[in-house]
Amino acid sequence: MNNFDEAIKGLSPKKRALLDLLLKEKKQQTASQGISPRTDVDKARLSFAQQRLWFLEQWQPKTSAYNLCVAYRLNGSLVVPALEQALTEIVRRHESLRTVFSDVKGEPVQIIEAGKPVTLNVIDVEGETDKRREIAVQLASEEAQATFDLERGPLFKTLLYRVSSDENLLLLRLHHIIADGWSLGVLVQELSVLYNAFIKGEPSSLPEITTQYSDYAEWQRDA
Repeated sequence: MNNFDEAIKGLSPKKRALLDLLLKEKKQQTASQGISPRTDVDKARLSFAQQRLWFLEQWQPKTSAYNLCVAYRLNGSLVVPALEQALTEIVRRHESLRTVFSDVKGEPVQIIEAGKPVTLNVIDVEGETDKRREIAVQLASEEAQATFDLERGPLFKTLLYRVSSDENLLLLRLHHIIADGWSLGVLVQELSVLYNAFIKGEPSSLPEITTQYSDYAEWQRDA
């Protein structure tokens, strides 16, 4: 018996169960490199993480507890059509951003909808000039608490608060069932790349995505 075996033997049942779980997740992560595109392009089963969130939503509907939000202050001249074009491209690239969830014969499934052009909801902040920034932050904070409808969607929403001609506040709001902190960072990074390309009249330089999260969910269910 080697030192590794001895260490495992000395673990409590609870710690051994945790180790088994971690090893299983590690094995799945390694194997996931060979994920194939799912056969059904319009719908997919939920991943285990999505299923937990879906059940929690059924248990406690109309809650903002699972909202993910990020707000960015954009200074300088903003080209709104280019920003809308960038957001439209991101929604096209990432199926999760155009996914809704439905109960089919007692089982939740994710439905992937067709991509649509993104039209920014632009809100002109009113009030005294020196207080508009504060008002914009307050409005964005209130919007961040708005709830989602998992079945109707959309689960990715954008708003632009116009503070002045050269200052805007962009709010991105998503439900945790379609994104996490890491993917939110990817979204923001891609948005910056795409916007900077589109204001110059250049095409997207981002590579096409070959594996969507729904592909991973199907793979995980069959693993």
